[in-house]
Amino acid sequence: MAQTNVSNPYNSGAAPYNPSQGPTASQITTPWRTANTNRSKASFPSARRGINTAVCKLSGYTKKDFQKGEVISLPFHCANTNPHVDPNTDNRWRSTVEGPVYSKRRMMVILFIYEQDMLCLPLYTWNKAGISRRPAFLKKEYVGLKDANNKEYVNYGDYSPVVIEGNRRPMHEHSTVVLSAGCKVGCNEDILSVGRLTERSHEYLVELWQKLNLKAEAEAWNR
Repeated sequence: MAQTNVSNPYNSGAAPYNPSQGPTASQITTPWRTANTNRSKASFPSARRGINTAVCKLSGYTKKDFQKGEVISLPFHCANTNPHVDPNTDNRWRSTVEGPVYSKRRMMVILFIYEQDMLCLPLYTWNKAGISRRPAFLKKEYVGLKDANNKEYVNYGDYSPVVIEGNRRPMHEHSTVVLSAGCKVGCNEDILSVGRLTERSHEYLVELWQKLNLKAEAEAWNR
């Protein structure tokens, strides 16, 4: 996933990507750039080849296959805190020994890349309602994401949106990066590339993330 000079025809008439239901391989028929894995140079055996069994799925990718600011799609799992999930009709819900879990593909932005893992910020739409439906006191934790050629974008957030390019289909109009929800993603997970933020947008995203962290760091020890 290291090339950036691959031609990418943008189809504005296609159904938009929904960050909360990240695209699968069948929905990304042609990557926006060629995936050049460096498995032979990997420093640990499990990254040298992909694995897909009933109990394990590894892509075989390493840190050399990713770039800062890349927008990716991957499996996302979290404790289910939605009491309205219907276990009889929703196949994304599962019961585990530690309690109910909700699994789906989600889109994320790569903030930083380490040796084996990446720090990523997830994208949400909140059932396609967007930032405008979120509580006012939380809006400082969100920043909108817009297509590079979207001239009609409506910004409902407190910050200017970050810009994605290279995506073959438009992003949903309410695509939002959650600054406070950073999470670890292993480079060898089942990851697909969707596009990439502009360099300036990635720098801006890091600035907003750092600003939010400084505010959290300043919280009193005892409240």
